[in-house]
Amino acid sequence: MHFARDQVLSYEHWNAAVDTSLEHGFGDALTTAASKIPAFGNESVSQLMFRAMVHCPYNFGAVATHLHEVSIPLNTGSWRSVFSLNVRGVEEIVVDELARRLGKDAVQVRRDFLKDDRQRAILDKVATEGGWGKAMPEGFAQGIAFHDEMKGVMATLVEIDARDPKHPRVVKAVMAVDVGRPINVSGIEAQALGGLTDGISVALRGGLHLRDGYFLEGSYHNFHYARQKNTPTDVRIRRAAR
Repeated sequence: MHFARDQVLSYEHWNAAVDTSLEHGFGDALTTAASKIPAFGNESVSQLMFRAMVHCPYNFGAVATHLHEVSIPLNTGSWRSVFSLNVRGVEEIVVDELARRLGKDAVQVRRDFLKDDRQRAILDKVATEGGWGKAMPEGFAQGIAFHDEMKGVMATLVEIDARDPKHPRVVKAVMAVDVGRPINVSGIEAQALGGLTDGISVALRGGLHLRDGYFLEGSYHNFHYARQKNTPTDVRIRRAAR
């Protein structure tokens, strides 16, 4: 990222990851075979998916986002969000770092760089509903993130209890969603809650650990995916007024 004064001039993001697994959960044997055929030029199906799904929602000047996949002999499966989790998640951390560098509020920096009023409306809604910037007890903090994909817009504000740095816990979450005309409201809410649980799991709970060439985790009994005790009791989901 290059910036001058309060303007970002360019932003380049390289996403390095293992090969995207399309063999299971994506289709049958025919789809598996097709996924290995170069699509347009030398671009694979995963490259095309990456370009179709991933974009930066901010006016960061000249923006370039790249996927660099590495083949390693390890069985993997796709993330639920495929590329959004590791690409947009990292970009939101970068925006927080940009706010610190500029000495500005994290919400205000997002408002300044978002591309349209629909995005800003969702950000404003979650910041207002969640009480962004309010005084917090020692050891507690707020965080906020924004996402825009597949014509849907979403923002989430969380409050975290980090009094025990080894066991931080999200105690409150406020989520604002605009997916256009809502058809299945309970489905939208379930999708939002599932994404929240995934985020808590990846950031605070989950993970595989290797010792002497063996994984210590064998199944869900010792893989620490978020349980009910790890999820906030105060969760609010707000939809955009239409």
